[in-house]
Amino acid sequence: MNQIKGLKVINSVETNIIDCEGAGEMFQVTTLIGDAEKVEKELIKNPPQLEADIEAAKALVKEKGEAAVKLKSAKVGKAEITASVAELNKAKENLSRLEERSKLKPGIPQKDGKIHYSQDIFARQPAS
Repeated sequence: MNQIKGLKVINSVETNIIDCEGAGEMFQVTTLIGDAEKVEKELIKNPPQLEADIEAAKALVKEKGEAAVKLKSAKVGKAEITASVAELNKAKENLSRLEERSKLKPGIPQKDGKIHYSQDIFARQPAS
């Protein structure tokens, strides 16, 4: 078995649309297993943030936003406002990363107790 671009390449006897060895048996090709392994390793290496960390990041965004508004209303120099807005954007990006990371869950994604293939590279596209 080889791995190319994150996909496991398995050389089987013969598989085609009409017939395959073990005809009648259903099989599923998926990229979810490799993705699940990557997420699991990442979560072990860097555990997800606590809710308190996310709340602190939200408070920082609010604080930076209020500071930028005050500077704008005080009509201070453009350089100060630009620096304040840059700090606000940095805080927002950090919050976004923390929120995304908090959504990571180990294992293959499931919905209603079944494997949820919507994140799979082979997920079916809706009919147009």
